[in-house]
Amino acid sequence: MTVDIERVRRVFENDRFATGNGVRILEAAPGHARCELVITDAHRNGMNAVMGGAIYTLADLAFAVASNVGQLATVTLDSSMTFLNGVKGETLYAEAVCEKAGSRTCCFNITVTDNLGTQVAVCRSTGMRVGKHSLVPVPRYQLAAFDLDGTILSTIEDLAAAVNHALLEAGLPQHTVAEVQSFVGNGFGKLIERSVPEGTSEAVCEAVGASFRSYYAEHCMDATHPYDGIEEVFRHLKEAGCKVAVLSNKGNSAVQTIIAHYFPGLVDVAYGEREGIPRKPSPDALMALLAEMGIEKEDAVYIGDSDVDIHTAENAGMDGLVVGWGFREPSFLASQGASRIIMTMEELESAILG
Repeated sequence: MTVDIERVRRVFENDRFATGNGVRILEAAPGHARCELVITDAHRNGMNAVMGGAIYTLADLAFAVASNVGQLATVTLDSSMTFLNGVKGETLYAEAVCEKAGSRTCCFNITVTDNLGTQVAVCRSTGMRVGKHSLVPVPRYQLAAFDLDGTILSTIEDLAAAVNHALLEAGLPQHTVAEVQSFVGNGFGKLIERSVPEGTSEAVCEAVGASFRSYYAEHCMDATHPYDGIEEVFRHLKEAGCKVAVLSNKGNSAVQTIIAHYFPGLVDVAYGEREGIPRKPSPDALMALLAEMGIEKEDAVYIGDSDVDIHTAENAGMDGLVVGWGFREPSFLASQGASRIIMTMEELESAILG
């Protein structure tokens, strides 16, 4: 499980006694931590030996990190240290390893050695869980990639308005919002193809498509709005060290405009339909995004609201989540293979963070 070590260090900067005296966090994971202390004159006593308090402070921070990363907030309940040998080197290391972890208490063994391999001390600490949340939550995934329309934004009113504007301009029959909703999901080209009457000439289809794109570019944010709570989900994911991406079959220019407007600073990478990359449910766009971000598919999850999104995750061979508040009914999603349909933002956040 990968943990952002810089984020861990920022959290434990508040442990001013340890960090202020030179203790540095080297490794951090749930149930394990390794810390370092470069010895200075300030760490020595009148006999020029490294003070026991400095050694214990190093061990105690290792315990604090190991017992708190990815776990409920924990404090020391009991701790004992046995000093074995004098320090011979110039640097000390403390490694904390979990012996037993429970919902209310935990036990850790901490070993302190110097850079010459001398075992200086051993410590046994018992912790008590005192919080309902983790000081350093560790997400189940390194990346959460989201569909756009119907997943993070309610865009259907603006899409329907643009479709009907283009149809009216071409003298073609218009559609209800519900009808347009059933057409979306496979990109602008398919949306227009499904919107025009059967048998419409290619030239008219092209004209309708051009009119739609022009109108939508000007009016893509008239009625569009984020689903309640999605911004908070994004913030919590980023605070936990999980990157956020958006991958849509919508035109790339519209995606960039909309994401910059509604989610400034919350989305790491966003892409729409791009030339030379097949649309979803082909996995190509999703795999290209993962490659660009340097993330393995086993460490990512794709979230959407439609059959297209379900099959995109399947085709990519990666985990997928489907939400039930979007453009497709839960019963339809179940018929397309969705074994779990997420209905609340709280459930969504929990499924991603674990």
